[in-house]
Amino acid sequence: VEVYLPPLQVNSQGTAVNSTAFTYKHLWSGEEYVPGQTVTVDAPWGKPGVFMRWPVTEKEGLQLQQLWEFVVAENATTLEA
Repeated sequence: VEVYLPPLQVNSQGTAVNSTAFTYKHLWSGEEYVPGQTVTVDAPWGKPGVFMRWPVTEKEGLQLQQLWEFVVAENATTLEA
């Protein structure tokens, strides 16, 4: 499974990704980004800008099942100070 984790900066306005070869899916939002597209996504505490090559194979999907379940559970939570 190909995962892309761009450099993170504290207090940044997001994370820019330039996908040149593959479609990537943003782990937390599920948004897909096509090759050549540069995007900026929110990366709040606990939800770094993680992108996965998409689509994944059936075998990769099975390997990632627990990750998908974790993402669904985490998306239902909010962080409070």
